[in-house]
Amino acid sequence: MMIPVFASFIFDEDTIVKSMGLALAFGVLFVALIVHLTLVPALQSKVNDWGRLRVEGLGKGAYDFRTNRRDQG
Repeated sequence: MMIPVFASFIFDEDTIVKSMGLALAFGVLFVALIVHLTLVPALQSKVNDWGRLRVEGLGKGAYDFRTNRRDQG
């Protein structure tokens, strides 16, 4: 919804408004396509892997939230 609104600024007579509208439209398009479709899922998968390694590496004496007690073994 933001891309058509910003792109409509291109039809203004003022060159500053035209350039700002074009820049904002491409900026929103870039964020929507590149960042949200590729970078966010890739970073989430990496963070999820790091989180699993940290939890598995706790070892003895770790608090188990499922049973609400400390692991004895």
